[in-house]
Amino acid sequence: MVTVRSSLVKLLGWRLLLTLTAAAAPLVLAYQPSFPYAELFPEWFGAPRWVTAWANFDGVHYYTIATSGYLGTGLVQAFFPAYPLLVRALHQLGVPVLAAALLISHLSLWAALITLHRLIRLDFSTKIARWSVLFLLAFPTSFFFGSFYSESLFLLAALVSLYQARQGRWRLAGLAAGVASATRIVGIALVPALLVELAIQERLLPKYGYHFEWRPAAWARAVQGLFKRRWRSLWWIAAGGLGVLGFMLFLSIQFNDPLYFLSVQAEFGGGRQESLVAYPQVVWRYTKILTTGSVSGVRLWSTVQEMIAGVVAVVGLGLAALKIRWSYILFAGIAILLPTLTGTFSSMPRYILVAFPLYIGLALVTKSRPELRWTILSISGLLLVMNTLLFSQGYWVA
Repeated sequence: MVTVRSSLVKLLGWRLLLTLTAAAAPLVLAYQPSFPYAELFPEWFGAPRWVTAWANFDGVHYYTIATSGYLGTGLVQAFFPAYPLLVRALHQLGVPVLAAALLISHLSLWAALITLHRLIRLDFSTKIARWSVLFLLAFPTSFFFGSFYSESLFLLAALVSLYQARQGRWRLAGLAAGVASATRIVGIALVPALLVELAIQERLLPKYGYHFEWRPAAWARAVQGLFKRRWRSLWWIAAGGLGVLGFMLFLSIQFNDPLYFLSVQAEFGGGRQESLVAYPQVVWRYTKILTTGSVSGVRLWSTVQEMIAGVVAVVGLGLAALKIRWSYILFAGIAILLPTLTGTFSSMPRYILVAFPLYIGLALVTKSRPELRWTILSISGLLLVMNTLLFSQGYWVA
């Protein structure tokens, strides 16, 4: 109960900060929406701008899916169905669309904070768990958790999956992974992550660190035995991919292209490509952009954040693997690197929100350095306010 109450207090404090920031934003910045259908918000939602701001950018596409489905509108096929279908279900019960979306986002975030705390407590102290939660809420783009976006639902499903796996409840772990993969494409990362977690529990792999003994013959025998003993668990782990497969089946039937969600990515702009691009190429591309001065203003601000997020997250995960379970690291690593295969770090400050090992790593690094902990938290909180101001006034952040 203490965890439930403390998580709610943190959530309410965070929400109050974001609400006050959005309400004050018109005093600081002019409203210049750079996303479609912004002029229809008064008709759609019938609420003041500081409320409708939480549906900016991708919220428009989730609104379209929740009210009209996937047919007849371009681009929305890039968005996976679990979140907008939940919004639609609540709306059909009489709840206004925006209220339904924000209710799902906030309840999911509350449950995710509780689950994250409990997951961390399996390995670390209460203090580490509490600070990890604080670092997550103070992250510079955490406002997406409280928006008409799927981030909160996805984080909850991923954390529940890993927590249930740690408890040996593989059926629930697989079902939660299935929800995650029906929410975002990177949910498929939970399948290999759960396999690694099973291997850790079977003592085939170390929990963390970089000391691996190369024993191919012994591993082959162990894996063979694992398939015989734990085949039911393996089936449930494989079920984690059903969300993606179900969406691909729908797209194949409706659009004759099971990978249509990838095909439309290039139409969003931001330099996304349909062909695969290696991570070093993306780093080199951003280095050239920033050193040639080809961007300026708010776009420069977002590009710098994208570059920092794309590089620091990978380095941070590499360091976190020294103390944090490989199953967590693998999930977060795939969640971070998979979007970069489209050739860009665009939206990376948002994508790394779900890379929860980074928050644990920060809590561990600052465990005996309170001044560093408060410095990081303060800077992160300041950046959160700045990004919330921009996002609420229609400027692209991530």
